[in-house]
Amino acid sequence: MNLNLYDAIGFNKIEEVLRLFYDQAVIDPLLAHFFFEKDIEELIQKQLVFTSILLGAKNLKYQGKPLKKVHERLNIRKVHLARRNVLMGEVMAQCGLPADLATKWQSLEQSLNSQISKDEAACND
Repeated sequence: MNLNLYDAIGFNKIEEVLRLFYDQAVIDPLLAHFFFEKDIEELIQKQLVFTSILLGAKNLKYQGKPLKKVHERLNIRKVHLARRNVLMGEVMAQCGLPADLATKWQSLEQSLNSQISKDEAACND
C-alpha cells in the first residue's frame, strides 16, 4: 500500500512539528513581527488543518481564507520564507521526523511560495 504524506507522518506528529515551529517563530528575530497581536492557538489550529490537507488528509475541510488573501498585507519576502524553511527544517529534525518525509513536506509547502511572498518571481529560484 502506498501511503500519502499525511498517513506516513500522522496527525499527532504534524501537530507536534507545528506547535514547536510556532513556539520558535514567535521569538525568531526575522519572523516574530508577523505574529504580534495574533491568536497563536487559532493560527496553529488553522495551520494544522491546512497542512494536513496539503499532505493528503481526506477527512478534513479547511475553513480559512485563501493563502494569497491571508498573506497579502504581511509584506512577506523571499528572505522571510527562506528563514521559515530553515526553522521548519530544524524543528522537523528536533521532532524526529525522518529526513525524506521532512523534505517532501517542505517541498509541498515551498510550491505555495508564490501565493505568499511579495517576491513572487524570486520564489521560484
